[in-house]
Amino acid sequence: MTKTRRLLVALIALAMLHGASMVGAPQVASAGGSTGSTNSFNFTGSGWGHGVGMSQWGARGLAEQGRSASQILTHYYSGTTVAPTAVTNDLRVLIGQKLSSIDVGVWGTVAVKHGSTTLGTASGWFKATRSGNNVALTGAINATAPDEVVIALTAPTRVEQTGHVYARGSLRIAIDPAGGLRMTVFGLTMDDYLLGLGEMSVVWPAEAQRAQAIAGRTFAQKVVESQNRAASDHDLLDGTIHQSYNGSDIETATYGERWVHAVTSTSGQAVKYGSELIHAVYSASSGGHTENSETVWVTPLPYLRGVPDPADAVAGNPHNAWSRSYTGSSLGAALGIGTVTRVDVGSGGGVSGRLDKVKLKFFTAGGVAEFTGVQVKSKLGLQSTKFKVNGIGEPVGNTTTARGSLETVDLWTGNPDSIIVGGKASDPDGPIRVIIADQGPEGIRFHETRDADGNFLTTFKTSKGDHTICVALLDNPTGESVQLGCRNVVVK
Repeated sequence: MTKTRRLLVALIALAMLHGASMVGAPQVASAGGSTGSTNSFNFTGSGWGHGVGMSQWGARGLAEQGRSASQILTHYYSGTTVAPTAVTNDLRVLIGQKLSSIDVGVWGTVAVKHGSTTLGTASGWFKATRSGNNVALTGAINATAPDEVVIALTAPTRVEQTGHVYARGSLRIAIDPAGGLRMTVFGLTMDDYLLGLGEMSVVWPAEAQRAQAIAGRTFAQKVVESQNRAASDHDLLDGTIHQSYNGSDIETATYGERWVHAVTSTSGQAVKYGSELIHAVYSASSGGHTENSETVWVTPLPYLRGVPDPADAVAGNPHNAWSRSYTGSSLGAALGIGTVTRVDVGSGGGVSGRLDKVKLKFFTAGGVAEFTGVQVKSKLGLQSTKFKVNGIGEPVGNTTTARGSLETVDLWTGNPDSIIVGGKASDPDGPIRVIIADQGPEGIRFHETRDADGNFLTTFKTSKGDHTICVALLDNPTGESVQLGCRNVVVK
């Protein structure tokens, strides 16, 4: 056995003493099981939403623990950095489509145009309806124009159909090819758009809001860059498909200046994996563990890896744990089948215990009905696919998030009998232990240090002769051993 191999074995042994295991693929048991014959079914679960990427409640919890926006984001998006990026500053948001009429109320006075022609000004309420291929306005302004009209949002303007007030950019009311009318707010800078996001409470900690602003900017820019702008009249949709755009409601609300600060203080910042923007998806609550992208969708993305998320259990989170109970008949009625007597939960869930693509079999007197976890969630109105039935479900897998590199192994110039060892070591789940094995003429000796702001550096005295230095990290909280490598050095 070579010296390096002996050292690696020694590091493994040391890790085992600390309750660790060698790092490999995330361990997810193929659990599943059956409830057996019963007339009572209790669905216990956690989280709200798909659980991939950032948890908003978890971000609040991390912020309350003192984490910065960058630390929050790099916890949820593995291997990423927060860095400046170029953004699109002429955004268009579709806020309504196929509407029979649109009611608009203006606090002040706005100009209404068709192309370069000013149709008039409006103050107060007016209604837009479709008349053939014309847009007809009645009320505070009376005018008709072909195809579309544009309202300059120079004064607060409420649209009754969305329930929001808009005061940035312009509002286009146009003929919808699918029928009725459609509305688009356009001419928004990226920060204008972000100021309208209604995704996080303005009373939450500042660093959580800053993380939300950066994630929102990254998400929006990625969507814009992934499509052909010339082929559409909008870049983004209003609502959960993209992000909830609420016009000027947020910035003018009580404490809305806190959200304004979160947006403006992070202007131009985005989350990147290498040099590329990420798909910065997020959901309300992870339920204690986020999920891999391919479990919920199709494509495995290196930065959308499931990670432990204990901060999601922050005080006040109503979604971290939930339950729903059914009798056999009420469960069958909710699923559209007969009275359920037994449920079999298949295997193959995600690292968080989510059952998105797992098959669940529901037994009735008339036969067996099969649904995926996603279908069960939808039919029962559950908050997430992270659930169990009478305690039967998928276990949460261990996910290793420790990362690092060995940068320096050399003689310490300040003392020729000492070796200096340094490198990078970080773990979004907390402080990380760095284990150093030194095999020299006197055998193997171990040293331990911890990371400081993503780096580690330590020195130790040793004997003269040939030495092999191997370094490993102990992941938090899984305890798995992450090998950084070995180097040789001669102490003269």
